[in-house]
Amino acid sequence: PIKKGGEISHTTTELEVSCLPKDLPEFIEVDLGALEIGDNVHLSDVKAPKGVEFVALAHGKDLDIAN
Repeated sequence: PIKKGGEISHTTTELEVSCLPKDLPEFIEVDLGALEIGDNVHLSDVKAPKGVEFVALAHGKDLDIAN
């Protein structure tokens, strides 16, 4: 639940990943429980599932995921 009258904006809704077909996740879960108003969640804050690499991070791009 959103508290303190905040609103979550998902700035990234798709991610390119690199992995073996058997490791391809159906979804990526992002815990926003500790997010305070004005905070941003970056791709580097997201734990990739085992065997999965975020392509943007591999290319030095730390995308905004939510704010």
